[in-house]
Amino acid sequence: MADQLRADARVGNKTYTSATVVIIGAGISGMCMAIDLIKRNNCHNFVILEKSSGVGGTWHDNKYPGCCCDVASILYSYSFEQNPKWSREYPGQEELLKYLTQVAEKYGLYKYIRFNSEVKQARWDDEEMKWKINVEVSGDKDSQFASSYVLNSDFLASAVGQLNVPREPDIPGLRDFQGRMMHSARWDWTYNFENKRIAIIGNGATSAQIVPEVAKVASHLTVYQRTPNWVMPRLDAAVSPLQQALLTYVPPLRMRKRSLAMDFRESFYAAVSDSESNFAKQIRDWCFEGLRTQLANKPELWEKLTPNYAPGCKRLIISDDIYPALARENVDLETRRISRITETGIEVEDGILQEYDFIILATGFKTVEFMYPIQIYGSKGRPLSDIWKDGASAYHGVTVEDLPNFGMFYGPNTNLGE
Repeated sequence: MADQLRADARVGNKTYTSATVVIIGAGISGMCMAIDLIKRNNCHNFVILEKSSGVGGTWHDNKYPGCCCDVASILYSYSFEQNPKWSREYPGQEELLKYLTQVAEKYGLYKYIRFNSEVKQARWDDEEMKWKINVEVSGDKDSQFASSYVLNSDFLASAVGQLNVPREPDIPGLRDFQGRMMHSARWDWTYNFENKRIAIIGNGATSAQIVPEVAKVASHLTVYQRTPNWVMPRLDAAVSPLQQALLTYVPPLRMRKRSLAMDFRESFYAAVSDSESNFAKQIRDWCFEGLRTQLANKPELWEKLTPNYAPGCKRLIISDDIYPALARENVDLETRRISRITETGIEVEDGILQEYDFIILATGFKTVEFMYPIQIYGSKGRPLSDIWKDGASAYHGVTVEDLPNFGMFYGPNTNLGE
C-alpha cells in the first residue's frame, strides 16, 4: 500500500480513498496546480474534486447572455500555455471555456478529475497527520455505488475561487414572485425571454454584460440600480487573422503585448491609492466622456449614473455597451430603493408597483465568504470560522494558521491592487 501511495503513482481503484494531494476545484487555478504537479514535481498521486460536471470553474457555471471576460484576452491564459489566437481583445464565455477544455485535454487532466463531487467538510487529523475530506457525489454513475465517502490526503489545496456561490438579495417577498426569476449564475436557456417585460436587479459587472443583450429582444427592460459605478471603455475589437499570425509566429511581440497589458492594469494602483493623482483624474475624464457621449439623448441619467466616490473604491466596470443599452427607448433606469417583490412585480419605496414577466438577479457572489459552504477544521479541531472570526486573512493569501499542509488560490486580499 505504501508503494501505491508514492507521489508518482496514480490513484487507482484500490487507493480510491487516499491521495497525496487533493485539489478542490477544476477551474483555472485548480488546473494550473495539477499541471504544475505533473510537470515540475512528477506527482501523479492527486485528485481534483469538482462539484460541477465539467472543467472551467466560473466559465463553466456562468452562461448568461453576454457573458465575457473584462480582462484582456492576451492576459487571460497560462504563461506556459499562451493562446495567440483569441478571436477578440476581450473573449466571450464560450471561447474561454473552449481554451480551458483544450488545456485540460492537452495535459491529460481528465483522468485525475472526479466530477459531480462536492466537498462538504475537510478535517485535519492530528494523529494521522492527514486531511479527512468528506465528499458528496451526485448526478453520475458513481453516486449509485456511494453517494458520499471520505478521502484521505497529505495535502489539501483549495481552488474554489470567489465566483461560484451566487448571492441573492435580501428583499422582502423574493419568493412570492409568480413569474420567472433566475440568478445570472444559474441561467436557464430553455426559457424564452423575447418580448417579455424584464427587470434586472443589480448594476455591476454581470449586469453590464446582460443588459445590452437582453435589451435587444425585451419588450421593456428596467435596470434597478442601488449605487452607480465608474464605467470605463473596454475598447473591444476583433483580432484579425494577421494579428493572430504575428502573435503566433513572433513570440516577442506576443510577450510585449502581454507585458503592456499587465503594466496598464497594475497602473490602476496609483489611482486607487491617490484619488487626486493625474491618473485618477484621467480615469474620471474617460468615464465622463463615455457617459455624456453615449447617453447624449438621456441627460437626465447623467447625475444618476455618476458615482459620489473616487475611482477604485469599488470595482470599475469595463464596458462599451452598457451606456448605449441604457440609451434605448425600451430601457429604463430605476434608482429608488426596492421595498418588496410581489407576486406580479417589484414595488419601490414610494409604493409604485411595476409588473414583470421575468426578473433577473445580477446580484453577484459570496466573494468574501471564502471556502463557503465547505466546513474546514484545522489542528485540534479548530474551525475556520473561528480562525477567521475577526476577518479572513492568509499569509500571502495562500496559507492559514492552524491549517497544516493547506494552501488556497485567490485567497483574502489577493485581488489586483489589494
